[in-house]
Amino acid sequence: MSRRYAVGVLNGNWKQRWKDDLDYWRDQQVRIIEKNKVRFGDALDDLKRANPQGWEGWYDDDDNIPPIIKWSDDHMINTLCKRMRTRIKERAINAGEIL
Repeated sequence: MSRRYAVGVLNGNWKQRWKDDLDYWRDQQVRIIEKNKVRFGDALDDLKRANPQGWEGWYDDDDNIPPIIKWSDDHMINTLCKRMRTRIKERAINAGEIL
């Protein structure tokens, strides 16, 4: 028996393994996107509570939040969440509240 036959190159098993791997990575990507949307939503809810009247103007400014958010990009979501948390802290400091 040749090695190629034994590892499934000729009998099509590699196709199923490739499909299984692809399905796994798609599932992982979906989980990452869902996690990032939840984290972003939590930070946005905190911003809305901290600044009920002014949060929307700050959010709509493209310097603060870009018009297109890539949900699969952890670094981008981390940066945006930190930016919102910083805004919350600034708002609390300006209002004289203690965090």
